Amino acid sequence: MQEFRETFIDNQRGKRENVWIVKPASSSRGRGIFLLKDLKDVPDDYEHYVVCRYISKPLLVSGYKCDLRIYVLVTSIDPLRIYIYNEGLVRFASEPYQAGKGSIYSHLTNYSLNKTHDAFVENKNAHEQDVGNKWSLSAF
Repeated sequence: MQEFRETFIDNQRGKRENVWIVKPASSSRGRGIFLLKDLKDVPDDYEHYVVCRYISKPLLVSGYKCDLRIYVLVTSIDPLRIYIYNEGLVRFASEPYQAGKGSIYSHLTNYSLNKTHDAFVENKNAHEQDVGNKWSLSAF
C-alpha cells in the first residue's frame, strides 16, 4: 500500500493521468469495480482488492471500449508449453467511451454487467460474428 501511495502522489506531482481501476479480489461479473481518482477513496480493507493503472487511451472500436478474451492451455511449465486457441471473444461496453467521465457502462466490458443496459445488443445469429456487444475474435 505504501508503494501505491508513493506512485499515486508522484503521478499527481508530475501531473500525469492518475486514474486507477479497483477490483475486489474475490468478486466476478463487474461487481464492486470502481475508478479511483483520489487516495481518500481507497477502501479500508484494501488488502482484499486488486488495483491497476487505468488505461487512459484504450482500444476503441466505433467509439466503444472493448477487451479481448484469448484462451490458452498450459500443458507444461518445464519445459514451458502453451497452446493458444485460434478463436476468442471481443466484449464491448454498451455506452460510448468518454475519457475521465461517463458511467460504468462506458468503462467496463463485463457481459453480465452490460447485458442489463438498454443499449446492449445480443447477437442471436451465430453466423453473424460481428454484431452486438460480443463478437468472435476472428470477426474483430
